[in-house]
Amino acid sequence: MSNDQTAGSPQYFDFDGALEKIGDLPALQDLLGMLQISLSRDIPKIEEFLAQDNVYLVKRMLHELKGFIPIFCTEALYNEVAALELLSRLAGSPELTIAYAELSPKLKQLRLEVSEHIG
Repeated sequence: MSNDQTAGSPQYFDFDGALEKIGDLPALQDLLGMLQISLSRDIPKIEEFLAQDNVYLVKRMLHELKGFIPIFCTEALYNEVAALELLSRLAGSPELTIAYAELSPKLKQLRLEVSEHIG
C-alpha cells in the first residue's frame, strides 16, 4: 500500500494484497470473516492476559496472530506484530505491556477496517 492514501482508505488492511496472496475471492471472503472473529476475540484476550501478567498466553496469542496477519495487512503492521511476538519471548510483562499499548490501537483499526470491508 502506498503512503499517498486518500482519506478514508484503509491504513492497515490490504485487500488487494490479500486477494493476490489467496488468489480466490470467495476463499478470501471466508478468511476475512475468520480474521474479524479472531481479532474481536484475541485483542481483548491479549489485554486480559497482560493484566494478569501471563506472558506465556500473550506469547501464544501473538504467535497465532503473527501467523495470519501478513496475509491481510500492510508490511509495516506485520513487522510490528512480529517484533512484539519476538519481544514476548524475550521480555517480561512490563516491557510487553508498554509495547502492546503502542500496537493495540493499530490492531483495533485493522479490525475496524476489516469490518467495514465486510460490511
